[in-house]
Amino acid sequence: MDKIKLLIACILTFLIMILSLRVGYLNLNPPIPATGPVGEPPEPDSGNTILYFLVSGFSFIALIIFIYKLLRK
Repeated sequence: MDKIKLLIACILTFLIMILSLRVGYLNLNPPIPATGPVGEPPEPDSGNTILYFLVSGFSFIALIIFIYKLLRK
């Protein structure tokens, strides 16, 4: 039962890691840019992007810990 819980935790942290990386990338490079001043591209919102990349890094660390615990048992 513990292995199943760890496996589910691994899958969830992997999904969180991938999705937060994707959202962070889309914050920096939106597919349809917002309207800015004429002739100038808008400034990307780097504050939220940093938070998404931090969440992705923490999720990666959690994934490594979960995989280590899963293989150790």
